[in-house]
Amino acid sequence: MLVTGRPYALGGVAGRLAAVVQAFFPGEEGGRAIAGVLSGRVTPSGKLPVEIPRDAGGQPSTYLRARNAALPTGSSVGPTPLFAFGYGLARVPLEPGQAAAVVFTIHADRTSFTGQDLTRIVEPGSITVTVGGSSDDLPLMSSFTMTGPLRTVGIDRVLDTPVSVKKLTG
Repeated sequence: MLVTGRPYALGGVAGRLAAVVQAFFPGEEGGRAIAGVLSGRVTPSGKLPVEIPRDAGGQPSTYLRARNAALPTGSSVGPTPLFAFGYGLARVPLEPGQAAAVVFTIHADRTSFTGQDLTRIVEPGSITVTVGGSSDDLPLMSSFTMTGPLRTVGIDRVLDTPVSVKKLTG
């Protein structure tokens, strides 16, 4: 059980652990939540918002790390993380042999970014979507094209992504 404010290098002990529960400063209700996980009352799931370094001196990063950043650059510490950004459990309960279709409805506001004039914008163009277990395991990829004029979005932008799961017959 780790209650920390930053990711720590776990490479030296990871092979001896049955599980890792990471709580990044969980707040005043964190004790109850942690107790629920450790007692088995709650089945945890989630995705890492950062990378967990393999070795001391390895720098944690986010999904925005360039792929070339993983190449050795003269340091004796390898930059490959122990657990990549997004690592964790993706829960769709299925029986053996069963399949499901998972559909995410993504609003155009979810593609917004900060433009050169420091306002959030949505601009037309090609968007690539990748899906997988973590940032270093992305077996599914597709793309779509945003059309229309460049649009400024405000604090009322849509930030939720509805998800539906449809069990498929086997």
